[in-house]
Amino acid sequence: METLRVDGQFNAITMLAVIEHLDDAAQRRAGQLFTMPRPGGRVVFTVPEPAVDPINRLLVRLGIFGGIRAERLQLECRERFQLGVNDLFVLRRR
Repeated sequence: METLRVDGQFNAITMLAVIEHLDDAAQRRAGQLFTMPRPGGRVVFTVPEPAVDPINRLLVRLGIFGGIRAERLQLECRERFQLGVNDLFVLRRR
């Protein structure tokens, strides 16, 4: 897949109930979405609660948490909803 070059173009990127349906290769490609918000913009995504640990590992592998992009994004919000079976994450680009 060609790398997208739209850094800093969007106020918000949303992925609601999407990530858990992607295979590993598609998840890696989706990692490009985390580079697209402009400063102050957000990435908002949800995952089912049982998938949270694999999603966290994916974010580390992509460099979103604890890696090369960590200085650009910070966790603004993490909340459980729907009786705790889903998690909402909001990351804000610095």
